[in-house]
Amino acid sequence: MSEVNGVWILEEGGTPLFSYEIYEQGSEEYSSALFSGFIVSIQQFSSQLGEKEAERIEMGTTKYFISKDSKLKLLFVIKTTKKVNNSKISKILSKIQKRFKEKFEKFLQKYTINELRIYIDNIFTNEVKELLRDTATVTKDQFSDFFSSI
Repeated sequence: MSEVNGVWILEEGGTPLFSYEIYEQGSEEYSSALFSGFIVSIQQFSSQLGEKEAERIEMGTTKYFISKDSKLKLLFVIKTTKKVNNSKISKILSKIQKRFKEKFEKFLQKYTINELRIYIDNIFTNEVKELLRDTATVTKDQFSDFFSSI
């Protein structure tokens, strides 16, 4: 079972730009509009209270990690199981955000998000899968190395 169950990129107003969900037996599919509205509402609520915007939300058996890119006016979100290492997931989220900016920042300056939406979805899904696979491989290698050293 993967620690990461989903990755989303949302426009600052809440419109989903990209989503990649990993469904497992017994999991439920999210309504992207409802989910994105929830994340944006939490961000706005924290901001209006004078707090910094939420970076992590825990609910039930799930954690959501959130990173805001003010320049691109986008929110990057990862859904995980509750038992994850926060630092590890924050690094994964940072890598996803960096990779997205490398791939699309220059195009976002020339074209609207609506013009790019289908291209982003098609191209970035493979990027996210690769980043998550690389992270899982590193974790398994570290686990194996640990037991080999005993």
